[in-house]
Amino acid sequence: MSQVQEINIQLDGISNVLKTRRFRVPAYQRSYAWEAEHVEALLSDINDAIRGKEKEYFLGSIVVTGPIERRYDVVDGQQRLTTVSLLISAIRDRFRDEHDSEAETSIRNDFLANVDRKTKEREPKLALNEVDNELYQELIEDKSTIDPLRYPRQSHKRLLSAADCMRKYIDDLCEHSADSEETLHEWLDYLESNLKVILVVAPDDSNAFIIFETLNDRGLELAISDLLKNYLFHRSGDKIEETKNRWLTMVATLESASDDPLVVTYLRHFAMSKYGLVREKELFGIIKKNMPMNHFQPHLLKFIEINDIRS
Repeated sequence: MSQVQEINIQLDGISNVLKTRRFRVPAYQRSYAWEAEHVEALLSDINDAIRGKEKEYFLGSIVVTGPIERRYDVVDGQQRLTTVSLLISAIRDRFRDEHDSEAETSIRNDFLANVDRKTKEREPKLALNEVDNELYQELIEDKSTIDPLRYPRQSHKRLLSAADCMRKYIDDLCEHSADSEETLHEWLDYLESNLKVILVVAPDDSNAFIIFETLNDRGLELAISDLLKNYLFHRSGDKIEETKNRWLTMVATLESASDDPLVVTYLRHFAMSKYGLVREKELFGIIKKNMPMNHFQPHLLKFIEINDIRS
């Protein structure tokens, strides 16, 4: 059986995806990137869909590989998985505040985290990358105990802002509802059955990266840095782990220089040093056309290693 035949594609509710599987965001993936406006737009869209009795609201595709040790690696879709899990957490917290312990426990165990029967260890449904995971796990466990001063990174601020936005929206929703409990269950049911994603499970990174680029070449919006990263990883062959580690080193160095995102700016200037003026929107196409992997990868990685990047 070919690897393409091993790719599994399934249309499912996003909460049911979280309910029936465990996921992790690989270290090389970017940190949480959604701003308040993106979170608010999603909440408004879901509310409109529920009020309009729409049978389905399509949220896009999620591409994963695995499972390895019972977890799937998220190649594309971590922003949506994270945001929806924070929404579920906000609903769970509302039940907690209303002293409905049965609903609270059921939601936590089904969609957020449960306890392994043998080891008694807590097993989250989703684990983020090393930068964001500690804060994320605190958010889905008990947001009220978090000290924001411990989490100064920009992605941390976005996670905290998203969680605050979710809780405020849920509280307002309940305040204006004739039956807040029924409203909360209505939202949970919609997230589980009607808020649809296409879950694509690929057997390995190579297949996943091809699918990832193909989907985003069909008009889905994606950060240029993610397209560039995907191209590098896809073309790296048996050097995939080295490429991932070098990418992480580059991103960590850039993030230490500034709170602003610099990856695209850095790679654009690198491309311009070899090919003249490159506009940001042209960057991905120019790299694919002019820098085949046997040229681009070693020169880029060497450039990253020998330069001291400063703000």
